[in-house]
Amino acid sequence: IMGTGAGKSLLFQLPARSQKSGTTVVVVPLKTLERSLHERCCKAGISSITWDANQPDQMAQVVFVQPKLAVGTRFNQYLNRIEGLGQLDRIVIDECHTVLQSRPDFRPKMREAGAVLKERGKQMIFLTATPGIRYSVFEYEAEMEQSDAVGRLIRQKLQEYPSPAKIIIYSSSIHTIKELGKQLGYPMYYAEVGSEKEKAQIQQRWENGSKQVVICSNAFGLGIDKPDVQFVGHVGPIYNMENYGQESGRAGRDGKPSEAAIIVRAGTQEALQQQDERRRREPTQNRAVITDADRAQVKRLKVAQFIGGMSCQRIHLDYKLDDWSD
Repeated sequence: IMGTGAGKSLLFQLPARSQKSGTTVVVVPLKTLERSLHERCCKAGISSITWDANQPDQMAQVVFVQPKLAVGTRFNQYLNRIEGLGQLDRIVIDECHTVLQSRPDFRPKMREAGAVLKERGKQMIFLTATPGIRYSVFEYEAEMEQSDAVGRLIRQKLQEYPSPAKIIIYSSSIHTIKELGKQLGYPMYYAEVGSEKEKAQIQQRWENGSKQVVICSNAFGLGIDKPDVQFVGHVGPIYNMENYGQESGRAGRDGKPSEAAIIVRAGTQEALQQQDERRRREPTQNRAVITDADRAQVKRLKVAQFIGGMSCQRIHLDYKLDDWSD
């Protein structure tokens, strides 16, 4: 676990670059991330490929593969051949926090890929990042429309962080993304916004600075590695701290002052603090069996405590993500 933008990719790029032979396999959860890492390897003079079942004979120092392909028969035959030649050096699981989030309806192959590749008995490297930015909760007036509040905050941040600084506004609701995009006139990005080509064009316009702001779902999270993101906002419900930590971690990769804010209606923090006080006064219940509903409730509680400001939000986030608070 390294700080956002601290160079965790170097942990597999340097060994690959320093060796004349051998192959490093890197499992990446998103095409955008796969493409970004492949381009960076090429610029660094490291031969790399994104694995394609239609071209199974390609060889490279670094082979990027998506989880659904990593568990397939053809890729494992490919690994058997590399291993038989004594060329399989290490296996890397990038953005490894997604292994914990893997479930039947969300990135189902990520956990399976980790288990299958572990059986190879090779060096395994698990990479993820934690952000180093300033956290806050932005409350807007109760009588104010959400889109107006978000628009006002974006304009304020554009003044504080002029071009080429960039802004990301996240929402877990596609309806909210569409509403904000329409009302405020900023580009939108979510899974069904268009074809892969159209999504790549939206991302490219944002990356090259022709559009400073994007309003998006978490489909725009992994794989975004621009150093000049200075502000990340979240509108609407946040369902777990792991996702929030990764999404807010798009900011501050250049080491400059950056921030992340959760945008809520006035009174939200006070209501959450009162709710936490009531919960603390309730007698503790010990359960013999922990159910999925219990785990979901714990995740919601962590989010409520973070937004409610029951402790320093930076410390709270570190503790919940990494189980430490020093």
